This record gives sequence, structure tokens and C-alpha cells, in this order.
Amino acid sequence: ADAMVAMQMGMEIGMGHMAALQNIAVVRGKPTVYADGVTGLIQSKGVLESMSEWFADGEDTVDPSDLPVNLDEWPDTLKAVCVMHRKGQKEPYRGSFSVADAKRIGKWNKATKSGRKSIWQRWPARMMTWRARTFPARDGFSDVLKGISIYEEVIDYDADMVEANGHYKMEGETAT
Repeated sequence: ADAMVAMQMGMEIGMGHMAALQNIAVVRGKPTVYADGVTGLIQSKGVLESMSEWFADGEDTVDPSDLPVNLDEWPDTLKAVCVMHRKGQKEPYRGSFSVADAKRIGKWNKATKSGRKSIWQRWPARMMTWRARTFPARDGFSDVLKGISIYEEVIDYDADMVEANGHYKMEGETAT
């Protein structure tokens, strides 16, 4: 059933069946698209003039590979930034997501209920980048996304999600 939902939503937003199965996850019966799938979808429509992503702490650009291994040492002010400029529009769309934001939603340096490292602990820079990317994508390309939710946001704001076998699932359900 989830595969059919993913393929149907994929058709609605212009993805083929295989692309939909690769880029759309169904969470509680609702299709969501992965953040990298969002970028691919926007790029495929020919409406993205440019996209830039970086990390910043105040006015300073930061290379995430230079950050400490211990997440407790990352400054709250560190943020991932994404700027998307849509063709034909004067102003670009901007988004950011900081360590403070991740702490506020309870994801920073927190293990899963099973005690395993969460995806935020294993890939904090990538998760911050994906979350920063969602804001300009939704704000500037809502016609492309057609209201589909973004997976990384859904799993972060749904407190009942737990990680299992590399995917997220609801307590008591099998991962898909």
C-alpha cells in the first residue's frame, strides 16, 4: 500500500515510479519526500537558477570537517545555510538551521530509545544541511512540491518515531 501511495504521489509531482520509490517515504500513510529528492525535483523542473549551501558561525564560514568530534563542543550559533535563487525572481529564498534549533527540537546529541546513536549523532552536519534546505525549497518552489511534506522534518517533529534498521518507523510497526 505504501509503495502505491509513493508511486501515485510521485506521478503528481512529476517523478517516475522508480524515482518515487527511491525518493518518497510514506509516514503514517502520508507521502513525504527526502531532502535530496526535493533538490532533484526542483532541479528537474528547470526553475532553479542557483543554489548555495554552507556553514556559518556568525559572519565566519565554517568547514564542517574542522568541527570537533564531540557534539557538545559545537557552538549553538553554528548554522547550516541554504540559498536558492529561482529563475525570473529578483530575491533568492534563504533558510538556515542551527545547533540551537536542533537542541530546541530535542534532536541534538540524543540517542534513540533503543540506545543506538541517532542519525543526528552520526551525521549532524548533513541533517542540519537538509533541514536548512527545506525552508527555501518550500517557500520558493511550492508549485513544484505541491504541498508534499519533507521527510527529515516529519521525522524530527513526530516524537513517536524511532529509528530501526536505518529507517524510521512507528513504535510497534515494521520499517518500510
